[in-house]
Amino acid sequence: MIRIIQRRRDHGTNGALSKAVDILGFKLTQADDEKKSTYTDIALPNGRSHFVWLYPHTCKLAFHDTDQVVLYAEARIGYLDPKVEPTRASSKPKKNLVLTRIQVLNDDERTIAVQGCLPSSVLTPDLLADLIYEVALVGDALEERLFGVDKE
Repeated sequence: MIRIIQRRRDHGTNGALSKAVDILGFKLTQADDEKKSTYTDIALPNGRSHFVWLYPHTCKLAFHDTDQVVLYAEARIGYLDPKVEPTRASSKPKKNLVLTRIQVLNDDERTIAVQGCLPSSVLTPDLLADLIYEVALVGDALEERLFGVDKE
């Protein structure tokens, strides 16, 4: 399953998120929490699951005169600690990385994550569905390879 958690309903996607979830074959559900999160469950191979966080970021791109909204998707894997071999964390997974990258976050826990992003100006439901699925699939495969578990 992929659980998509978003802090705002649309993220400036002009409905692309709802359409992307339809492409993936599932429905968005409004969570009962103070952040007004939305989530969906999507089956992954072998009955595994993974959270995918979606969040917008406004930034300046090199060849644009105005700020652009970029939609980020992120799957957190676990923490980089002495038990995790850095070469295994950074080695290429079996699935090709097309829209994503593997990143160690600059946080206190040194979280290993799979991230991808698309500018909202080029965002289509198909591209967003591809991004969400790739982030979840690569994140889950990396979690299984590094930690041997299915935490998220």
